[in-house]
Amino acid sequence: NNNFFTPSENYKVFYNSLAAFAILPPENIENRDSVIKGILTFDTKKTGMYLEKECITIMGLMAHLVNEIYDSLN
Repeated sequence: NNNFFTPSENYKVFYNSLAAFAILPPENIENRDSVIKGILTFDTKKTGMYLEKECITIMGLMAHLVNEIYDSLN
C-alpha cells in the first residue's frame, strides 16, 4: 500500500532519513500485481538528507539496475 514498515523499536534513532524502493522492472512501477524481487533501502542518521526528486531519479535508477542484474542471473 505504498507504505514501508519496520518493527524496530528504535526506528527514530536509526532512521532520520530513509528512502525505500521496490526492485522490479521499470515498466511495472504502477502495476500492483507485479512481483517485487526485493527492497533497496537507503538510510542515514542525518535529517533531511534525501530530496524526493533526487531519490526518484538516482535511487530509483539504482533499484532498476539491481532488477536488471537479477534478471541476467536467471
